[in-house]
Amino acid sequence: MTTKKTTILFFMLLAPWITSVHAENQHTERFYQPYIAKEALKPYTTTSKQYTFIKKFKAKLHTVNQQRKQAAYLSLDSGKCDFVKTVDIVADNGLSYEVICRNNAIIYLTSADLNNNSKTAQERVIPEKDKALPLKTALSRCETLVNQFIKNKGFDPQTINLDQYKTATLITVLGETIINMYFELQHHLYKARCIFNQGQESSFSVKRH
Repeated sequence: MTTKKTTILFFMLLAPWITSVHAENQHTERFYQPYIAKEALKPYTTTSKQYTFIKKFKAKLHTVNQQRKQAAYLSLDSGKCDFVKTVDIVADNGLSYEVICRNNAIIYLTSADLNNNSKTAQERVIPEKDKALPLKTALSRCETLVNQFIKNKGFDPQTINLDQYKTATLITVLGETIINMYFELQHHLYKARCIFNQGQESSFSVKRH
């Protein structure tokens, strides 16, 4: 068999596979439509109301619009987003996107996340609420900070009963764990507030209550 005939035969065998993949991709886009708000993926243009915000990406508008779709689809594929309300670019360094979902999940994805096919959608998509420090760990860390504050005031932390004054709130939407801890010192009630942002301490304050 000549090389020309072999090439023709190869493409004849390949053609049904190419058609199948193309049809599958079309079906995939239609599949997502019921789970994405109509305006969420409206293409950015130079006349968009967001243009002032995104104008530094003017030369990449086509790429940005394509990646907004990718971000929406990946978020849905992960099972961590039930319905995409908005998908917008975040004008930081490089291309990254914010996906806001009906189940209150807020997801940030970079171009690298979108193109990292070595990881599953579940591995790549981490909502902000899932980045919050576990409550038990946050309570322990906050208590350590309060004890240090009491020591710095010249008192023995063991003489202060923190347990009966502890309250805690887990703010899931922003990926923050906020602890409010009350304690009595020299007959005055104090309120300590610890904020842990994505696992790191972002602020600690004590005020007389």
